[in-house]
Amino acid sequence: MRLKEIDEIRRWFDNYVASFYSTCGRLHQLDLKERHSHRVAENAGLLADELRWDESTRHLAVAAGLLHDLGRFPQYLDYGTFYDFRSLDHGDRGERVLREDFPGDIIDPIELELIAFTTREHNKKDLPVGRTEKEMELLKLIKDSDRIDIFRVVREHIKRGETDSIYPGIGPEGRFTPAVLDELRGHGKARYDQLRTLSDVLLFQLCWIKDMAHPQSVELLRDRGDLEWILDRLPEDSTAAEILGSLKGSMLPSQTCR
Repeated sequence: MRLKEIDEIRRWFDNYVASFYSTCGRLHQLDLKERHSHRVAENAGLLADELRWDESTRHLAVAAGLLHDLGRFPQYLDYGTFYDFRSLDHGDRGERVLREDFPGDIIDPIELELIAFTTREHNKKDLPVGRTEKEMELLKLIKDSDRIDIFRVVREHIKRGETDSIYPGIGPEGRFTPAVLDELRGHGKARYDQLRTLSDVLLFQLCWIKDMAHPQSVELLRDRGDLEWILDRLPEDSTAAEILGSLKGSMLPSQTCR
């Protein structure tokens, strides 16, 4: 992919997002996803540089990062929520947007298929099997890039007292939900519909680092202070401490584990 094509993709994306603003106004939630998409694209470029990807593949990563959440916009317009379990799978919806609305003559068809695959799979709980090395490399980089920014988004909203705008219905205080602890201890993962308290959200999010594909991704989170910030806010709990102990090999700061 060439830089010129990236510029064309950005113009298309801006027009795509603007079409939703013209329908329902510049809602905070849609603005949040627009800015998130641009930051994920930026993160993808940073990681591609760290991994020494060639220029063309770096451009592809930036494009995939920008387009990964296309499904969020019609999701919110139609359902008024970003919770997939209450509406639709936004990865699947984003792939549909690419296939129905994205101008196919902007980029090479092979690159479009790679982006469509990444868009569809980026939010899935488990990685797909039987895919090509190229597909999996791009998918893993975008999943990392996405999660890196979600750490930042959650931190900023909590600090501003705006947790409800990103996790509606989640209690701002409270200890861990037993079902969440059981899932994280047994499987290292939980479902969004199981989260009940802010403590659940933060521990759930922290467990993502075990699935980060690249050590550079975790290093970036450490450098920004995101991991320590979460650890300082978790209530003491023996099961949570066991879960945190299992994350030490994933570069979790051990001195703050309780």
